[in-house]
Amino acid sequence: MTEPSGEFTLFVRDGDELVGSFAPEYASVLRELVRQSSEVLDQPVDRTDPGLARLFPDVYPDSLADSAELRRLTESELRGDKLAAAQLILDTLPADGGEVRLSDDSAGVWLRGLNDIRLLLGSRLEVDADTDLAEELDAEITRDPSSPRAAQLLAYVVAGEVQDALLTALTGWRY
Repeated sequence: MTEPSGEFTLFVRDGDELVGSFAPEYASVLRELVRQSSEVLDQPVDRTDPGLARLFPDVYPDSLADSAELRRLTESELRGDKLAAAQLILDTLPADGGEVRLSDDSAGVWLRGLNDIRLLLGSRLEVDADTDLAEELDAEITRDPSSPRAAQLLAYVVAGEVQDALLTALTGWRY
């Protein structure tokens, strides 16, 4: 396994596998995010929750009846896929940190699970493409270092770093 020189990555390619090394703090944050998102996914969809509305959108915004019918037909399977992705992350990520080895297929499932976490949390935090996360986090910590929003923003950043590192290792693409 060759680690790129001069940069830190959570994942690198090792032959047919993607190997991640997680510090205990990263593993703890990520496992807690997965656990919390699984709890939310286990509940009926609250259409007023911006995170759940993002994960289970109204596909036909001009026809609530058509959206409801599509949800009736697909939501159970979609929810099951999201919960399975969360479970795979929990099954493969050591609670105390350490090494994770993933096939390309498992990496794809991890990416979908991480994406769901970020969509859920980002929608609730009102993060969008124009949000400067470093600035937002700094401002929140300055305002109140113990605020739940600061912790949530930091968790969002951690999930993004893991997602980015895994995608980079999977595709070999660097920007």
